[in-house]
Amino acid sequence: MPKIHIVKQGEYISGIAKVYGFHSYEKIWHDPANAKLKEERKNPNVLFPGDPLVVPDKEEKHESRATDARHRFQMHVEKLRLRVVVKNESAEAVANADYTLVVESEVERKKTDGAGALEKSIPRGAQQGQLLLKNDQFAIDLNVPVAIGHLDPVDTVTGQIGRLNNLGYDAGDVQEPVDDAAKEQFRSAVEEFQCNEALAVDGKCGAQTQAKLKQVHGC
Repeated sequence: MPKIHIVKQGEYISGIAKVYGFHSYEKIWHDPANAKLKEERKNPNVLFPGDPLVVPDKEEKHESRATDARHRFQMHVEKLRLRVVVKNESAEAVANADYTLVVESEVERKKTDGAGALEKSIPRGAQQGQLLLKNDQFAIDLNVPVAIGHLDPVDTVTGQIGRLNNLGYDAGDVQEPVDDAAKEQFRSAVEEFQCNEALAVDGKCGAQTQAKLKQVHGC
């Protein structure tokens, strides 16, 4: 029988597929029972806590082969990559900078590329990492946690705050603003983003601002 999995904070489809024994997320994501969620979220790796995800039954696959012979079978397991782009306060790409990235005890030491980007293959289901990067040329010194899978959809306030913070706008804690000070901080961050992106400045993260925020952020 299919199961209903209620998404928790930090979960994304590739990690969920691994938990249920699927080698790829596609069998789950493209199941007709998830059509509504698929249309609403668009990106299978940007889900929202509380989303109901239908996990279908696994299907057995049978292959006929001759007896008294050796046969080789290959199993495809999807690969997951983490991509981060680093820029300084002037929005300049921090290119060719030494960095250390730790994800699930795996350590990688390399340089950012010409666009300030770094990429790493990560285990499915990984949720925590740490990025260390110091570069005098760009006056940047980072030692920051990397919360993998914790970015909420752009049409949610928490998703908007997360993206604004990632882009260097101080939008506050990644939670629904409940007091006047938190609401004003979020509004100010939205206004600053709108001003920098030549949008109508109203402090409201409406459809046009959401679309631009998603474009600039990359997801």
